[in-house]
Amino acid sequence: MASYALRVDQRDYDRVRACFAPGFRAVYGDHEFRDLDPLMEYINGVEHFLSTTHFYGTQLIEIAGDEAGMRTAAIISHRDRPDGESEWAIAGRRYTDRLVRHEGRWLFAERAPDAAPVPSANPPRPTSDDPEVRVLLDRAEIEDLIATFAIALDRRDFELVRSCFAPGASAHTESLIASLREELAPWRRSTHLLGNQRFEIEGDRASAETYALVNYQRAGERAATHWSEGARRYLDDLVRADGRWRIARRRVEGPYYRDPAVHYGPAQED
Repeated sequence: MASYALRVDQRDYDRVRACFAPGFRAVYGDHEFRDLDPLMEYINGVEHFLSTTHFYGTQLIEIAGDEAGMRTAAIISHRDRPDGESEWAIAGRRYTDRLVRHEGRWLFAERAPDAAPVPSANPPRPTSDDPEVRVLLDRAEIEDLIATFAIALDRRDFELVRSCFAPGASAHTESLIASLREELAPWRRSTHLLGNQRFEIEGDRASAETYALVNYQRAGERAATHWSEGARRYLDDLVRADGRWRIARRRVEGPYYRDPAVHYGPAQED
């Protein structure tokens, strides 16, 4: 995925071609492609801009043998040519991909909104008796959990949001779902892009701090919110419930909230 973005930004179309598997399918907006030549002609539209930068953040990958599903949130920055008027500088994008292992390399087999299955809060997980490896596996599972939550918000999949929380937080989860429905209702589209993350894991409990940028677009409007207005900080307390990591409590800090922090989950005693 990173190689594809780099080659598009470098205008290296031969290497962009090499990212797609034989028999691929790609959908960009209202355009569907199954042949490389028209797809490359479409991607060549970036030549309109002096430069482009694809910045990937939130990413959830589920691998099953020689196939994989991948969901990615991105910021794409376009800089117009000096003689052109500015159309838009920054946009949020979400990619859904199905990949296959072809001749030893992972390639795009399908890029479309329906290319990958809906993420699950309970995907298969590797295990290990080595405590150092176990910590790495825990970190990976927590990172995927937080990414699943973000993807669920952008999909408006509130059942998936609910599944990210520990059973003991059920009453507070319903309050969260109601708040999120209200917050997201005015917007046609949102992109939650996760960035810096820090984890602390102690046995069956953990804490996570995640920086995020959230971009919203209203129905019927091209203009979107400024990324700086969508800065967020998620502070999560997590527990291992039935062998899987879940969010027990989430605190959200950001400029859109009247209070310094918004809490979701059981109140903690001092």
